[in-house]
Amino acid sequence: MRTFQRILHACVLGLLAGTVVAQDQQIPFDTQGMVWEILKDSPYAKVWRSEFSQFDRLLAFDVDSVVVVERYVTDGARRMRFRHTLSRETFAQKQSALDTLATTTVRQGAPLTATELEDLRTTFTYDQTGYSAFHGATIATLLEEGSLFLIVTGGSYFVISSMADDLHLTRANVEAARYGHLTGILQGYALGVTIWGSEDAETESSVKGVMGLSSLGGITNAFLSYRAMNAAGVDPTTQYLRLVAERHSLLWGVGLSLMAGGEKVKTQAVLGAACATSLSSLLWSEPLFGLSKRRMSWGDALLADEFMTPWYLTLAAGLATAEVERTSGAGAVLFAGGIGGYLLGMAVNEGGMRDLSTVRRTRLLSYGGSLLGLGIAAAAKPSGKATLWIIAASSWLGYWVGMQSGGGTSTSSWDLQITPEGLLLGSLDRTSPIPRSAPVVSLSVRL
Repeated sequence: MRTFQRILHACVLGLLAGTVVAQDQQIPFDTQGMVWEILKDSPYAKVWRSEFSQFDRLLAFDVDSVVVVERYVTDGARRMRFRHTLSRETFAQKQSALDTLATTTVRQGAPLTATELEDLRTTFTYDQTGYSAFHGATIATLLEEGSLFLIVTGGSYFVISSMADDLHLTRANVEAARYGHLTGILQGYALGVTIWGSEDAETESSVKGVMGLSSLGGITNAFLSYRAMNAAGVDPTTQYLRLVAERHSLLWGVGLSLMAGGEKVKTQAVLGAACATSLSSLLWSEPLFGLSKRRMSWGDALLADEFMTPWYLTLAAGLATAEVERTSGAGAVLFAGGIGGYLLGMAVNEGGMRDLSTVRRTRLLSYGGSLLGLGIAAAAKPSGKATLWIIAASSWLGYWVGMQSGGGTSTSSWDLQITPEGLLLGSLDRTSPIPRSAPVVSLSVRL
């Protein structure tokens, strides 16, 4: 009898254990199986705020014919867990809303986890405080008090770090604020020289005016670029390409003024044209270049911007080699070459649908390639023209290798294979009248 009871108890426990396993089967909050938990700092939290006003973490479980959502809340030193029952229809509606939000979130480059959000806040703080040394020098110069340089530079870390905690940061608006700050400084400098750059102006007041406008321009453009990226209905890819055109059109304006003015053009006119071209580009760049029609991901837009670094190095090497002496000729290269590089960078990256890992790798390899070129030039001690070509070539090498890394759906690819042993293989059978095929370098390109 006791043996029978033990067997019965074991069967009952087995059934209970199976029931518990079935009840604890976790399910995702989206239909793609990507979001298995929702934290309070997640961009997906807004989908569930209407159901639960307060939570630190949400988990979902499939229990018979309903869905059970576990809600975790921290109250002081206590951690509490609540279980809420939802119908499958209600949960399916939430899944659909989260799928829609996920599409927008990925497109804008918003962080998906609390760790990613904290990393993004740190990046934003580093980016913006990196300009604080210039602003500190500006205020110290304007007020003629050297200690203000350290006060402003050091204090900016606390101010910007506190701001980052309250901002809705995405990769798109962080990137826009970073380069918008740089663009604004250059625009302010160009405008300052245009206003105070005459020969009869007082040197001290001119320096103060130029530095003041440069600093003000940087802060203003960073703020406006950040806001523009967050505006309703804005496509981050299109908006970023507009900001890229705004920055690079400073050089296009320089080239245009040099073409028009030739040898007689003054510095004030050159920088005034640069500032005007850059500011007005926000109006004409999108319709002129068809930016909204480009089939590009967020990563493609960033890579199109990175394309310009080795491109300008190539232009500089070409100018030095051609020994262009006329001002109008150099201006034509800057104007036509700059716009051509911008269009070519978009054409090369269009349709690639590359992700952020590719962007990060490409940036590192491009900069690393430039340093490699500098090292080779320092060791080989070539002529000045050859040095520029070496640096440009190594930068291109880093850029193209980086583009092949990471994820993407590019329809074109290339493969470079170097086989120096082919020299040895090709010389082994010299008695044969038929040349032996032993390639040293092979390049295959698929379009």
